[in-house]
This record gives sequence, structure tokens and C-alpha cells, in this order.
Amino acid sequence: MKVQGRFSHSLRVLHSSPSESVGPPAELRAPEEDVQSVLLVRAVEEADRTGELASQAERLRASEACDPEAGFATFVVQRARVLRKSIEARAPRLARVRRATSLRIGWLWIAAPALVLGLASNLLGPHKHINVVANPLAGLILWNLAVYLLLVIEVFHHSGKAAKHGESHGVAGSLVTWRARTLAGRGGPAAEASVAYVQSWVPCALPLLGARLRRSLHLGAAALVTAALAGMYARGLLFEYLPTWESTFLGPSQVDAWLSILLGPASSISGIDVPSVRNIGQPGSPNAADWIHLYAVMTVVLVLVPRLILALGATRQARRLAAALTVETTGRYYRMVFASGHGGDLGVYVQPYSYTLTPARADALKAILHDVLGARANIEIASALEYGAGRQPASEAQELRAERASVLLFNLAQTPETEVHGRLLTELKGRAEEGGSCLVLIDSAGWMERAGEPSASERRLDERRRTWDRVVRDAGLTAVHINLDSPSGAELTDRIESGFWPARNVGVAS
Repeated sequence: MKVQGRFSHSLRVLHSSPSESVGPPAELRAPEEDVQSVLLVRAVEEADRTGELASQAERLRASEACDPEAGFATFVVQRARVLRKSIEARAPRLARVRRATSLRIGWLWIAAPALVLGLASNLLGPHKHINVVANPLAGLILWNLAVYLLLVIEVFHHSGKAAKHGESHGVAGSLVTWRARTLAGRGGPAAEASVAYVQSWVPCALPLLGARLRRSLHLGAAALVTAALAGMYARGLLFEYLPTWESTFLGPSQVDAWLSILLGPASSISGIDVPSVRNIGQPGSPNAADWIHLYAVMTVVLVLVPRLILALGATRQARRLAAALTVETTGRYYRMVFASGHGGDLGVYVQPYSYTLTPARADALKAILHDVLGARANIEIASALEYGAGRQPASEAQELRAERASVLLFNLAQTPETEVHGRLLTELKGRAEEGGSCLVLIDSAGWMERAGEPSASERRLDERRRTWDRVVRDAGLTAVHINLDSPSGAELTDRIESGFWPARNVGVAS
């Protein structure tokens, strides 16, 4: 797609609306591992200010290794993959945190405790008598029916307003957060990045984490019931169990009616009639085999089979969610990442006016402009113009570029004059009208250095800035104030992004 200028494109990707096809979209959809990589790398880049985990050179090489023309999603994911490998090699704890926050619980960790607990349980009772009314399996069935009811209520609840506006982190989010914090350790950029990663990961992955937790719980319940039934039949093979019942308030007819309702479906499936409690304890009455079979069938029908079906549904849901997670990408970090892959054809010409930059301030200026315009932008800082001189032409290499950005840098310590500075600003604006864009920066580093105590000079600083604002505004431009001795901060980047003229070239709606 051909646009008016490469510079216009480089800034448009930072300001484009969601309906435009360039620049970071409002959200990114990618597989789980890729989203984890993006969020982990973001957490590290924002927490690792000294480059301990990922140096600036590595970040730049990662951007250069990716193709920005492939689209935002592909670019940011590829870049995150490259950086994540080197980051996790230096800080293995971050790899452990990332894996733990997936909430992937292996089958062995689910089945082994459930099987041990189920086999150790004695549902037939310790005295070789089975209470056919107050039977442990009846309690297990009723408990699972209550769980199913809660699941149905949850489905209807989340299909309404609550689902639209999000849900609380719940058990899955709390479990992941707790586990990650135990692995993160304390102190250092790795620990700080771990906390930031979890804070961004849990909200976007909560449905996936919830599905995996439900799958584990369903599989655990199924394994527990299977082991309990196996243990029950193993004891029935070795010992003879007799039925019994007792109640203070219920008579035989009432108990028979209750058991017919509870065990009727199992009787229809197995063909075993539900025995009457009237015969229990009578001479020649049968043992508890029929009762055991009926309760076992009901347990399989109402517990084991539904739990396996629910586990299968949760597994399919987890796989579907893991294939395309959504993360919001409207923040400043993503604009800077996308810009880091652009600017290769952009020439940026910085013209200091009656102001000689120190090497440190020149490097700081280049760094902030790279953050805004892209790491591949070719930034040239010209020698300072003498007071009263007109703007110098760009170098031949810069003039050969069809697209360019002109940056005029003033020293706040100067007193702005309409006849001198205003004329230069008007010339700058006129050249921008012919092609490219322009930016006016007012550096307060030299003024602050001479002013001494900041609190004593705050009022004079504000007055001088307002004076510069007025002169620059009269020329139809916007003054962006910067302190090159401390140029960091999201607010500064935002002000520089919006300070370029003409506004129509930076994606600002007219």
C-alpha cells in the first residue's frame, strides 16, 4: 500500500484507529504459548531497566529478525519468541513461572491421589453390614447431583450480564497467582517481571484456566469413584456383607418408596429388582449383593459417566481456547514494539539551534526518537546553527530520501523572539508542507543545570515554557518540552507522538 510518505506510515502505525489496517490493532489473537511469550517479554522489557535479562542490543536484533510487513500479530509474536528463549535461558525461574501459569495438571497427578483415596475408602462399612438407607454411595450421588446443579446455574449466570462484563479470577486465577508467586522468588527484575506477567496473563487466560481446572476436577472425581467401586467389590469378594437399615421417623413402606425412587433407574438398567427392607433381618434373607449392584450402577450412571462427559467437554473447550487467546494491544508498549520494526526508509534530520548537545544528550534524544519512530529510522543530528542563521539544508543522504522528518531543537535557556525563532519555525513548517513532517523540541536540561534547586526555579521554569509555547503556537506548531538529562516516561513519548505536524499525517482525525 502506497502512502504519502514513509514517515507518515511510521507515525500512522502509532496512532491508527482500529478500523485502519496499519499499526497495532486493538487486540491480538494467538495460540496460548505465543500469548505467553508476548506477555512475558513485555513484563521483562518493562521491568528490566538495566538490560540484565534482555539488553537493548538483543531487543533491537529481535526486531530486525522479524518482518514488520507481515502484520502486527506476526511481527510481535515472532519477536517475543526470539526474546523469550534468551530471557528464559538467563532466568530459568521465568520459564517455571510461565509453565506453572498454564495450569496443565498431568493425568498422573490427578489419578494417583484419587485412586489411593478411593481404594483406601471402605464404602461397605467396617462391620460387614451395609446400611441401605444411609449408604455412603447415596451421599456421593447426591453430592454430585448438587455439583451438576451448580454447574447449570453457573452456565446461565455467565450467559447473562456477568459474562459480558467479565468474571472474577475465581479459584483458577487464585491458584495460578499463588503458584506463580511461590516460584518467582524475591528481588531483582525476574521477580518483578514474574508478578507483572501473572497480572496480565490471568485476566486474558481465565476462561482457559477455568476449563483446565474443571477438567482436572472432573477427572479426579471419576478416578475417585472408579477406585471406590473397585475397592468395594474387592471387599465383597473376600467378605460377606449383610444389609441393614434403621430410622427413628421412617417406616418400612416409606423407606421402600424412597429406595424405589433412588434405585429405580439402576433396577431398569440391570434387571435387578429393588429388594424390600421388610425382608431385611428375616431368616433366610439374601445378603447385600443386590444392594451393592444397584448402588454401583447408579453411581456409574450418575457420577462416573457424567463426570467423564464433563471432563471431555472441558478438554475440548480448553483446546479451543488455547488455540486462540485474546490479549489487548492498545497500550504504549505495543506501539513501541511495532515501531521498533519500522522506520527503515525514514530519514530524521535533527537541527539544534544555537545549542550544542553533549554526547549523552544526543544519545538520549536518539533513543527517544527511535522509540517513537522506529528502531530502524536513520537519525542524523546536525551541527548547531548559530543564532540568527537560517535552517541548514539536510545532508545529501537525507535529501535523497523521499520521506523525512525534521526536528528543530531549541534550548529553553534562550529567550524566544518572534523575529528570529518565529521566522525559523515558519520556514520549518513551510518545508514540512512540501513533504514529510516536523517537530519542535524545547530542551530544559541546560536551563535546569544552571537553575540549581528545582523547587526554587519551578515558577520561572513554567513562565519560560509558556513563553516558548506562545512563540511556537504563533507559527502554527506545537512545542514539546523535554529534559534530555532524564527523557524517560510514557507521557513524554505520547507528547512527542502527538507533537508532529501536520496532524493529518500522523493519523489524527480531521
